[in-house]
Amino acid sequence: MANIVNVAKYLLTLAESSNTKINPLKLQKLLYYCEGWTLAITDKELFPRENFQAWLHGPVNVTIYHEFNAKYGMFDPIDNPKTTLLSTSVTVEQRAIVERVFEVYNQYSASQLEMMTHAEKPWIEARGTLKPNMHSDTIIDKSTMRLEFSHLS
Repeated sequence: MANIVNVAKYLLTLAESSNTKINPLKLQKLLYYCEGWTLAITDKELFPRENFQAWLHGPVNVTIYHEFNAKYGMFDPIDNPKTTLLSTSVTVEQRAIVERVFEVYNQYSASQLEMMTHAEKPWIEARGTLKPNMHSDTIIDKSTMRLEFSHLS
């Protein structure tokens, strides 16, 4: 079972090696896509102990929010002074998915990723009838995520 903070730090390492920076908003979306892709491709959760909530700016994992937002805010780039390897609990297949998600989505800004998630069924469904500026801590359903990304399998 993957540890979401370890995967987040690995994504930061991938960003560093490609000479890009990631802010907490973008990191949240990358992790969300890692979970969605893993659900669709393997039919298993990458982060079984973690959930994403349908916040105003898209899917948010509270563990990652507390780990990075206190220090960096939402838009400041995260410093990653050391290389992080994925823990041995991450399978070869999961690692390949994380790396592919990074390849596909790193080209987009945090704002673009936010808009992409806002157009997808898992976030829309979890938000329900809330107005765009209303707070929500509703958990995004993982079965809906699996369906959203099922074209990948």
